[in-house]
Amino acid sequence: MKNLSQFKDFKHQEFLEKKRLYFLGVKALENGVKVSLLILEDKTVYQNESNNLGEQLQITVQNKIVDNFIDFKPLQTECKIVNVKKATIYGDYQNQLSIHADVIAVNQAEDKK
Repeated sequence: MKNLSQFKDFKHQEFLEKKRLYFLGVKALENGVKVSLLILEDKTVYQNESNNLGEQLQITVQNKIVDNFIDFKPLQTECKIVNVKKATIYGDYQNQLSIHADVIAVNQAEDKK
């Protein structure tokens, strides 16, 4: 069967809400950047005993450049994923995640409240 994945809804808010994410690095893409984040805390309740502690997330951020992240320090800057435009699960085992969103430092998120 084909196209079954379009009927599976990924609840990115629930997935991200109980995690602490830290900046690892950024690299340039044609129309933006790819930001690497590390999950250093995962308090999400899963159906099994596994969690995503120590896993990396790769976030595609459109219309940004590497210099937008110059103040972000690897393993020191806590980040938040905001303005998610697309979040998709893919792969043979449905264990890959593609996220198109914005990444901000947590202190930036608090400033915007």
